[in-house]
Amino acid sequence: MGELLERQQTLPSPPLSLLKPGENPESPRVLCYILVGPSTHRTAIHVKNTWGQRCDRLVFFR
Repeated sequence: MGELLERQQTLPSPPLSLLKPGENPESPRVLCYILVGPSTHRTAIHVKNTWGQRCDRLVFFR
């Protein structure tokens, strides 16, 4: 069991920063759920324009 676990931990995987949504049909889909309030509205705009673009679905709630 220890050998199998060790082998699984050493398998290479691409960094998340290089993945794009929908690039691999076997890859997981990502839902980004962002809580927004009056004091965080400006931050939400920056989220949408930066890492929010990597989400398959970006949802804002207040």
